[in-house]
Amino acid sequence: MKTDKYSIGIVLLLGAASFACSAVSNLIATPTPVPTSTPTPTHTPLPSPTATVALEPTQSAGGVLLDETEFGDASCFKQAQSDSKVQRFVDAGQFHINVKVGKLSAWEFCENVPFDDFIVDAQATPLNGPNSNGYGLILRAAGDEFYLFLVGADGYYSFLYYGVSADPDFIVEWTESTAIKQGNETNQLKVEAIGSDFKFYVNDQLVDEAQDDRLTSGNVGFFVLSSDETGLDVAFDNLKVSSP
Repeated sequence: MKTDKYSIGIVLLLGAASFACSAVSNLIATPTPVPTSTPTPTHTPLPSPTATVALEPTQSAGGVLLDETEFGDASCFKQAQSDSKVQRFVDAGQFHINVKVGKLSAWEFCENVPFDDFIVDAQATPLNGPNSNGYGLILRAAGDEFYLFLVGADGYYSFLYYGVSADPDFIVEWTESTAIKQGNETNQLKVEAIGSDFKFYVNDQLVDEAQDDRLTSGNVGFFVLSSDETGLDVAFDNLKVSSP
């Protein structure tokens, strides 16, 4: 578990709409949150490894449903907005979320491309800031709800459900893994989401599994969580969604 020095209160900023404050939550915390919905999610921890129109994607076996390598004019992230606290921009073919102050998180959805069963992977590189941070992938975003698979530059990961009407529900608490490259190194993140079953990979190593059935379909996206010390700029690259 992360220690108390990583406990921070953050303001969640809605990425695709206004930049109004939507909730205050503890995403990096030591207490185990009590789930507020039924059924109770479960997960099986694994040992640390050693070395506006909705589109209906065709779920052909192994087919690529979304391929964002340049984040250009046709990108599903092209409507990203910025303000004085959060900058969202494309540079050198990478999508950046730059949270310029501490105790803030921000995200961006790939708009109008919902998926149900899928495999999503992307590369993420924290470019600055302390190691007590979080960044990663949004899964099955629907309305004001979504799942998050996060890693930190200190070598921890977590999986949680977020809805604006309640505190984040940690399905998998912050857990240390040697698969995660620490500091300003690039990590390859991958999630298999099939029905209520989730598998989580970091740098091609399976780090955990979980089950939760609250969300069955939705958009994917990126998420950045700055610590209480300073801001955080994360560059995301080579986002791909494929059918299982």
